[in-house]
Amino acid sequence: MEGCVGETISALCAMRAAEAAPPGVAKTWRLLAKDEGRHAALAWRTLAWVFQQTEPGTAPGLVGLAERLAGEALAAPADGWSDAAAEGRLSARAIAETSRSAWRDILLPTLREMAGETILAA
Repeated sequence: MEGCVGETISALCAMRAAEAAPPGVAKTWRLLAKDEGRHAALAWRTLAWVFQQTEPGTAPGLVGLAERLAGEALAAPADGWSDAAAEGRLSARAIAETSRSAWRDILLPTLREMAGETILAA
């Protein structure tokens, strides 16, 4: 969770913050995004290795858990949150939207693909 999910979402948030930040601050956000991206990549490689080392039912079980967590993240209310951002920081609304898009566009598709490959290899 912390590596694959947390670091992926953090990298995406930092990239989006860099896009909205003043030039001086944007450079720092881009450095943070790159660093968080490296952490996420290591976590995904580790998970791929774990899938190769475990029983075939492990991958689909993890995907099921991720789908439940994604459902919670995708259903979380965003209304009433401020859209104000200062010094290149994302607002609470932007962070929630980034988390949703990470689950929908990156996390679940990647986990499903990895699980499918694991099942085929077993």
